[in-house]
Amino acid sequence: MFWVMIMKKIVSAALALFLTLSACGEAAPAETQEPSEEVGSVVKVACVCAQPSVFGPTSLNGYEYQITHYDYGEQERYIADLTAGNAPDLVLFRARPFGEYPGLDVNNEYYDDLYEYIDADDTLSRDSFLPNLLEAMSRDGELKFMSRQVEIVTFVARRSAVGDGYGLLPSDYERIMAENPGYQSLFDTFVTKSSLLDSVCIISESAFTDRENASCDFDNDYFRSLLEFCNSSPYDEFIDGQSVSIGFENALLTPERISSVVRFKVMPGVYGDDPVFVGFPDGDMGCSYYICGLGYAIPAQSSNKEGAWAYIKHMLSVEAQRYVTAGLPVILKAFELALEDGDVSEDMQRKALELLERTKYAESVQDSGLKEIITDSCRNYFDGTATLDDTVDIIQSRASVYMSEQYG
Repeated sequence: MFWVMIMKKIVSAALALFLTLSACGEAAPAETQEPSEEVGSVVKVACVCAQPSVFGPTSLNGYEYQITHYDYGEQERYIADLTAGNAPDLVLFRARPFGEYPGLDVNNEYYDDLYEYIDADDTLSRDSFLPNLLEAMSRDGELKFMSRQVEIVTFVARRSAVGDGYGLLPSDYERIMAENPGYQSLFDTFVTKSSLLDSVCIISESAFTDRENASCDFDNDYFRSLLEFCNSSPYDEFIDGQSVSIGFENALLTPERISSVVRFKVMPGVYGDDPVFVGFPDGDMGCSYYICGLGYAIPAQSSNKEGAWAYIKHMLSVEAQRYVTAGLPVILKAFELALEDGDVSEDMQRKALELLERTKYAESVQDSGLKEIITDSCRNYFDGTATLDDTVDIIQSRASVYMSEQYG
């Protein structure tokens, strides 16, 4: 994914440690309490495309967690077990785009709605989480998957060029570029039309569709501004080993995939100026999105839901979340404490918390069918053979049919 290449170009080698999050290779979560010596109720755990070593403690508060590992290539075996009366009590996996794997996405009848557990809990509430996160990970008002850490994808600029960065549209960036001739390009060469469109597809899932009413609305200025933003890049595809690179220091906008609170600490030094999170253009405050890491689901057929929730609750405690290393904490209090522990300046702490307020979407709820429609329909717009209005009309027409067929 192009964001990984981006981070390699803009982050020093010392920060490479914090970019190692992968579906099967996350660092094991910090254990904040000694596992219980008492062997009690057994909880069956499925680690799907996740090594058992990253699960965490296997004995906790009187429960014994017995793990079955489903490696890459074994998703079908897991789904067969899930649907044939052999469901585990707790699942650790990374949520897939909707429609890619019926048992590994965030909206299906196989899993319980975790809102029911959160709302009934005496210590955890919806307000405990990062702003907008639960809503971003929900589909149709239900939360079937809970990530234990996240990353944030956004764009950063220098205050000297963009001011507070609020409400900027592609036309504003053209003006800013003209006023600041020191910037050679809006983006570096590795920020392509197609890579930007991948992010726009993630935003579009929540911003322009209504699954409850099986409808969509792409014929608006917000969506047009996003497509214009994608088309602002002069590069169609990333070519590995390109001999010419603008370099982020000479580009107005730098994409960031923030995977550690340490990133907030080093940003002022990296940019040599007061960094501003501008996000993707939406005509308002700018928007960003969450990338979900490994997380949990409780199958509807679980025979030990109490033990499954006890484990999730432990991993979402402030004590466990505060020391997350392969991503950002999902609990707000832990996020705030991690910023303090990381010696992040007060100014950057404030900016980090403001960024959370403007991070509204999550890639885990992306609809793969809708993405295909948007991607395919934009090809002619990007190569100059179709107008923006014609492209929006095509997307609106095709997406309307798709929404009616899928959700009507």
